[in-house]
Formats: sequence, C-alpha cells, structure tokens
Amino acid sequence: SGKTLAFVLPVLNSLANRQVRRLRALVVLPSRDLAKQVHDVFERYARGSDLEVGLAVGQTDFTEEQEHLTIGCSRKNDRR
Repeated sequence: SGKTLAFVLPVLNSLANRQVRRLRALVVLPSRDLAKQVHDVFERYARGSDLEVGLAVGQTDFTEEQEHLTIGCSRKNDRR
C-alpha cells in the first residue's frame, strides 16, 4: 500500500550509502501478516542494491533468527 511504501523508501534511501555491513534497521510490527507484507515491499524495492532484507517472526529457533539478522541473509541462504 502507499503507507507501506512511504515508510520503506526513506529507510532504504538512508541505508543506500552505508559503508559498514551490519544490522542497520529493525522494524517491529504487531502481526506476522503485516511483517510479511512490509518485508515483501522492502525486498521488492531493495532489488538491484547490495542491501539485504531479513524477516524474523518467531516461528523458528531464536538462535537461528538472531544469526539470520546479525550475520546476514545471504550466508543463511547459502546453507540451503
């Protein structure tokens, strides 16, 4: 929706020129459905950049989700 995009674009813009790779933004939302929706919009508009977008919704092991967010999405995807 327009509200989601109005939130996502400024966050992506502020992260576009970062120098050090680490967790730079954390979005906390009240439901899994909304988290998935916002994640999908972040993913769509981050394509073509070197930004990685992660999603943690409490459905998997806490340690695994923590690693996914702090070490990086691509490293986890490499293990699949």
